[in-house]
Amino acid sequence: MSVAPMESSGRIQDRRIVKLLGWAPGDRLTMAVIETSVVIRRREDGAFHMTTSPYVALPAPVRARCHLTAGCRVLLVPDPQQDALIVHPSTAVARMLQWLHTHLAGGDPR
Repeated sequence: MSVAPMESSGRIQDRRIVKLLGWAPGDRLTMAVIETSVVIRRREDGAFHMTTSPYVALPAPVRARCHLTAGCRVLLVPDPQQDALIVHPSTAVARMLQWLHTHLAGGDPR
């Protein structure tokens, strides 16, 4: 896992995660927005692709659906077994932590 900033172009500055996943220039990617997080998978039928730079970039429509803006920091969670990268905005991380902490304290997590 890592936390990285996102540029105005949607590029997420973390080469380490891309290297860990073994993604290379030209690899095809799919992107699915689930609530406000993005699940990126390497697939032959992907509509997106890795550029020559070792970074993942989120297209403008994906950024808009997730309420991501230039300079925001995102949590990157690689899943090498699924050949996937999950990108969580800070608001999603805060919601998950709030639910977990409420659950751990014995309260109603709703």
